[in-house]
Amino acid sequence: MINPTISSNYYPKTEKKLFNLVNVPIKDEVTKIKPTSSDKNLLSKSAKNLGSLPNINLMPFDSVFAYSGKDKIFPNSWYSLNINVSAKRVSNDYENKGIVQVEKALAKYPNHTLDSLSKVYLVGELSFFNSKFSGTNSKDKVYIVSNEKNEVEKTFHHEFSSILLRNNPDKINISHWKDISKSKNITSQEAVQAGQSSLKFYPKLLERGFLCEYARSNTENDFNMYAENLFAGGKEFWEAVDKYPKVRAKTDLIIHFYNKIDPAFTEGYFKALVK
Repeated sequence: MINPTISSNYYPKTEKKLFNLVNVPIKDEVTKIKPTSSDKNLLSKSAKNLGSLPNINLMPFDSVFAYSGKDKIFPNSWYSLNINVSAKRVSNDYENKGIVQVEKALAKYPNHTLDSLSKVYLVGELSFFNSKFSGTNSKDKVYIVSNEKNEVEKTFHHEFSSILLRNNPDKINISHWKDISKSKNITSQEAVQAGQSSLKFYPKLLERGFLCEYARSNTENDFNMYAENLFAGGKEFWEAVDKYPKVRAKTDLIIHFYNKIDPAFTEGYFKALVK
C-alpha cells in the first residue's frame, strides 16, 4: 500500500463550502453508496466496540462516494499541471467493503475534527506522475483506492492527517520532528519510482525514528505513517514506541498534535483502539 500526498503547491486556493453536500455531485460524477443490511450490522458492531471511547462520530453516508469513472473529481489544477492524474471506477464488490472501512475510520474522530473534510471518494485505481498510488488528498477531500490489496481504513487516516497538518501547523513543532531524524526530502512519486516504498517495520529504520522505508521520503509522509498507526496500527507499533527512543519521541509529538485538536486524543485513547 502506497499513500502519497501531492505537494501543497498543487492545491487550489478555494473550493466549495465544507459539508455543502446538497448540490455537490456533478452529473455522473459519483455514485452514492448505500450499505447493505450486513454492512449496517458491521458498522453497528464497530460503533459498539468504540462505545467506551469519548465523542465518537458516525459521518453520514452521503459524504462518501464511489467514483463512477466519469467526469472530474479532482481539483481542476491537477488536470493542468502535467500531473496526469486519473482514476478508475471502484468495482461493485469493493464499494460496500470500502464504505464500511471508511465509516470505521470516521467513527474514531470527534465530530468537529471532521469539519475540514467535505468528501471521501472511493476509486478502483489511482495514478499520477505515471505511478499508481493507494490514496491522496486535496484541500478538503480524501481519495482512496478500494480493492483487495489496499487497507482502506489506514489509508484514510494517512491522507486525512495531511489535511489536519496543513490546517493546524501551529499545533506541532515540526522543526523538532525534523531534528529527530532527517528525511530524504524527495517526493512520493520519486520514492515509489526508486523502489523505496516498503511499509514494513525494520529495526535499523526504527532506531532512526522511521516506521518504514516510505516514511523516509519526506517529513509529511513520515507524519502520515505515524498517524495511520496511531489510529489503526497494532501491537507491533506500540512495541516499537516502547523499544525505540526516537519512535517514542515522534509518537509523543503527534499525540500532542492531535490532543491540541481535541483533548479526547490521548495516548490512552489511541492504545484503546488496538485490537
